[in-house]
Amino acid sequence: MTARRRLAWLGVAATVSIFTVSQGAPARADEFHYQTLLLGERALGMGGAFTALADDPSASFYNPAGIAHFEVTQLSASLSVYSFDRRVIEDGFGTPVGITDLVSEDNPTLPLFVGAVWKVGPRDRFGVRRFAFALSTLVVDQRDIAYDVDQFNPSSNLDQLFQMQVTDRTIWFGPTVAWRATPRLSFGLSAFLSTRSMTHREERTEVERGERDEIDGVYRNGYLSVRDVTASLSAEHVVLRLGVQAMLGRSWRFGLMVQPPGLQVGSSGSIRERTSFAVDPIGDEPYSTYYRNSQSGLDVESPIPWQVRAGVGFVGGDVFAFDVDFSLYGPSGSANDPVEPLTGIRPDEETGTPPTLPDLFLANWHRVVTFNVSAGMELLVERTVPVRLGVFTNRSAAPAVTHGTLDYRAPDVNQWGGSVSVGFRSGNYDISVGFAGVYGVGRGLRTNPTPGLDALPDVPCGASNPNACTFLPTDVEDRTFFIFLSGHRRAFMRLARDVYGEVF
Repeated sequence: MTARRRLAWLGVAATVSIFTVSQGAPARADEFHYQTLLLGERALGMGGAFTALADDPSASFYNPAGIAHFEVTQLSASLSVYSFDRRVIEDGFGTPVGITDLVSEDNPTLPLFVGAVWKVGPRDRFGVRRFAFALSTLVVDQRDIAYDVDQFNPSSNLDQLFQMQVTDRTIWFGPTVAWRATPRLSFGLSAFLSTRSMTHREERTEVERGERDEIDGVYRNGYLSVRDVTASLSAEHVVLRLGVQAMLGRSWRFGLMVQPPGLQVGSSGSIRERTSFAVDPIGDEPYSTYYRNSQSGLDVESPIPWQVRAGVGFVGGDVFAFDVDFSLYGPSGSANDPVEPLTGIRPDEETGTPPTLPDLFLANWHRVVTFNVSAGMELLVERTVPVRLGVFTNRSAAPAVTHGTLDYRAPDVNQWGGSVSVGFRSGNYDISVGFAGVYGVGRGLRTNPTPGLDALPDVPCGASNPNACTFLPTDVEDRTFFIFLSGHRRAFMRLARDVYGEVF
C-alpha cells in the first residue's frame, strides 16, 4: 500500500472510531443556557462565532446555507474532553442539623458533533455543484449534576443525608439541504429530530440515633425517615433551521439563521416514590410505615424556543478571518402561565395520596428573552497552522432570583467564555486541539433550614416575609473548563473510494 493511500486508510479508520464513541459520558449544560457547548471544528476555536463563515459541516447547525458553497464533499467531527466542571450553591442545603454548600463536580468525556456533506446535482459555470446534502448528529444540551450531603449534629445525635443526581441529554439528528442560487447567494434548510431524556433522582434520610445494640452491632434509632423519589421525562421535537449566506464583495460575508419554535411530536413521563418512616423501635409502642407509588404515561411539556442568529464575517484570503455573531432566543411560558414539565400525576388508589416531585425539581418554570454575542478570529501561520481565538457570552434565560419562594426555581447565572485552538492543515486534512472555559456567577436558591420559624402571621412567602419561604436566595458560581479535539477532511468520498478500491 502506498504512503498516500495508507494515510487515507488511517483517516477512514479514525472516522469509524469517531462514530462508534458517540455515546459519551454526560457534561453539564442546562436548558436555561444556549452557548455552553460549542460545536464544529472552526467554531470551537472561534467562540461559536460562525454564522457568516459557515464553511465546514457544522454549518448545518449554525447556518444551513453555508454547505451550498462547499466545492467538494466533506466530513467533520469534534470531541470535547472536559477537564473540570464545577457548580457551587452557597449554603445550598440547610436543616436544623446544619448548613452546607451544595457542590457538584464532574470530569466527563463527550463527543459533540459528527457531520458529513455531499455535493450533488449539475455543476455551474465555475465547476461547483449547486446543491448540497448533509447528515449531522449534534449534542446540543447535556447535564450531569450530583449533590451528596452528609450532616451530623453531635449535640443532638441527629443525621441528615441528602443525595441528588440529574442527567439531562438532548441530541439532534437530521438532514440538511442547500441551494447555491448564485456564486454569492445561497439558501439552506436543516430538519432535526430532537430527542431529550432527563432523569432527576433524590434521596433524603433523617435519623435520630438511639441505643446501640451490642449484639447485632447496630443502632436502634429513635426515628428513621427515608424518602426516595425519581422523576423522568423524554420528549421528541422536530426542529427546523433556515439559513441564508451572502458574499458581500470579495471579503465580507453575511449569514442569517432562523429557527421557529420546536414542534413536539412525542413524549413520555414517569415518577416513582418510596417513603418509609419508623418511630421509637425501642419503646413500648413502636410503629413504622412504608409507601410506594410508581406512575408512567404522564404528560410532558418541554418546549424549544425560537431563535434568530445573525453574523458578519471577513475573509482575508487564506491568511485571516473573523466573525461576529448576534443571537436572540425567544421565551417559553411566563410567570402567569409557566411551563409544567410533568403533569397528570394521579392519587394512589389505596391511600388517595399522589406521589410528590423531588424537592429540587423544577415543577414549573419559564424562560425570558435572551441575547448572546460571539466573536472569533483565525490566523493561518505559514499556511499550515491555523490559530483561532474566540470570546462569547452565555446569558441565562432563567428569571431573576430576587426573593424567597415556596417552590424551587432555576439559578439565574450569567456566564462568559473564551476559547483558543491551534491546528495543522495539510492537503485534505485539517485537525485542531484547543481549550475553552466558561465562568459564571449569579443568584439561586437554598433550602431554608427553619421554614416558618419567626415568620410573620398571615403574610405570604416573599421579600417581606422570607422566614415563611421554603427556599431563600443565595450566591451561585459555575466553572467549566475543557479541552477539545476536532477536525474535518475534504474530498472524503474520493479518498475512501481509493482505499476501498485497493483493499477490496
